[in-house]
Amino acid sequence: TARLYKNRIEIEGIDDFKMMINIADIVESQVQYKDVFEIITKDKRIRLWRKIPKWSAYLWANCVKIIKKI
Repeated sequence: TARLYKNRIEIEGIDDFKMMINIADIVESQVQYKDVFEIITKDKRIRLWRKIPKWSAYLWANCVKIIKKI
């Protein structure tokens, strides 16, 4: 599960995995193959995907880019 806020992205995964990424720390957000959303920070590369697509990685990548400009 991923939630996009105006200043951060919160990610929850399998086995109680949790991560928070500040929008200001994101260097790049882009779409990889087959609807995979990739977030790049100075020291991390995070890829989010689902077996059954339920959201658009293109929409997520563009929303992050727009929020960074605000």
